[in-house]
Amino acid sequence: REDEAVHILLSSSSTSNSIDITNDESPILLKALARRLSHCCVGIQSNITSTSFKESSVKMCIPSIRCIGNIASSCDGTHVPSLLSTTSTTTLTIASRQYTTQSIATSLATLIQRGTLSPSIASQAGDASSVLSSEAAWATSTLLCDAGLPPPHPSTVSADELVPSLCRAVTSGYAKLELKREATCALWNAVASPPPPSSPILDDNAMMKRNPETTIHTRDCILHGIVQTDGMIQSLTELIRA
Repeated sequence: REDEAVHILLSSSSTSNSIDITNDESPILLKALARRLSHCCVGIQSNITSTSFKESSVKMCIPSIRCIGNIASSCDGTHVPSLLSTTSTTTLTIASRQYTTQSIATSLATLIQRGTLSPSIASQAGDASSVLSSEAAWATSTLLCDAGLPPPHPSTVSADELVPSLCRAVTSGYAKLELKREATCALWNAVASPPPPSSPILDDNAMMKRNPETTIHTRDCILHGIVQTDGMIQSLTELIRA
């Protein structure tokens, strides 16, 4: 029933009769989530916003992240491409300054990196940076389950931006244990074989794309980048002991 609710929400907010985003006709709900998350990132990071504005941004950020993660996890990941491909041409005006709306992947990567900053810098967002970064890493893990499918699949393309942020979270000396665990889980999803759909695939081409032998080259490239990250092996070893 949850899947049906998500599908209805996205269908009713779509700018067309299809949720296909190849023509940039993303559902309005996804555009709103992208804009809200981008707005929160700017509010948390900006030095020109007031304390109350930062606190408001934090309060709106977590529900937005969880909406994204729950949508990505529903309907066998059907909506993941839409989430990662959603763009918004609107600009954000905050404290008389204009900011371009970021993609969902960029906003999540930004939030993850907040958890790797020194306490003195992260304190600008209060004590919420570690919580926000952990939530962002969790949502990222739901978006990377299909990483490895042949480009231009959005999960594979977005891995170029999301995986480095996750690696930084795992190896950072400032990142909290919860963030490291969520980031490690997300990295695993990025290199694991994409899960098979619950319903049979009748399209031979689609079946071939999900064949582990077809995706292994791309997944190996992602894995190579992870392993080459300075301090990664040591950090993973320490996580096992934690």
